Formats: sequence, C-alpha cells, structure tokens
Amino acid sequence: GSIAVLNPEEGQWLYASVPGVMDEEILREGLSGRPKREIIREGKYWYFCCLVSDTDYYVVIRIFSEDVMDTYIKNRTYIFVILLFAILLLSLAYLVFSGRMNGPVRRLKNAMQQVQTGNLNVRVDIRTGDDMEYLGEGFNRMVSDLGRYIEEVYIANVCQKEAELNALKM
Repeated sequence: GSIAVLNPEEGQWLYASVPGVMDEEILREGLSGRPKREIIREGKYWYFCCLVSDTDYYVVIRIFSEDVMDTYIKNRTYIFVILLFAILLLSLAYLVFSGRMNGPVRRLKNAMQQVQTGNLNVRVDIRTGDDMEYLGEGFNRMVSDLGRYIEEVYIANVCQKEAELNALKM
C-alpha cells in the first residue's frame, strides 16, 4: 500500500510515499464534492480517503484489494472463533449454575410429593446459603408442625371418644 496527501480539486500533491503510484484521475473524480470520508474501490485497489480538518486536502491510503479481503477474512474468522468460544463458555456456565439451582428445587419438589402421599417424616437438607436454604428450612418446619397438629387432633379425638364411652357406661 501507499499513502498520499493531496488536494484533488487543484491537483496538488503535498506528499506521496511512492510518487506516481496513485491514479490522480480516479481520486479527482472520486473525491470532488464528496463527504469528509470516502472509500473508493477501483480495480484491484481500495482507496481510503479522509479530509484534513479546515483544509481542502485529503489523506489517501491505497491498499490492494487482496490485502483488504485477506484482513477481512482473517478478522471474520477470528470473530467467529471468539463467538463460538463465548457460546461454549456461556453454555458451560449455564449448565453449572442451572444444576446448582435445579438440584435444591428438585429435592424440595420430591419431598413435597412424599408429603402429598402422607409421609410426614420427610425432611430436606438444602445448604446453599441463599433463599433456597430458607425455603428448605421453612418446608421442614411446616411438615413438623403439620405432623404435630395431626397428632394433637388425633389425641383430642381419642380423648373425646373415651369421654363419650365413659359417659355411656354411667
């Protein structure tokens, strides 16, 4: 590639890293009345042009199209590899953290199903140091209280039945 500083309107070349290499006609047509930045593709070259502030001069870099495309393809490949690695890393993180969250939820769900079938001796042991542990402790208290209440009602019913029997015997 090469670099030049020029005024395309007046055909003035302030600097050229390789004199006579850049096509003055292409640059004059491509840059006349154009915005401050321009990319011109002509034949086997790309021209990257940028207007120098408060002047009519442009800095122009000429690069072979093959060089630009090679760089583009390499960058695209790097981006693809980085994205693939990021997706794999995020998937692994998801599996680790979802397993950490789903394990206690699954144990709590299984314990609830056992309570539904009448097993009031079930307890869960969840030690996560967060709200799941709090839910597990609450579940254990609830099942204990439920068992105690059922026992109290059963004992009260038995006592009432005994009292009724004793009352009938008299």
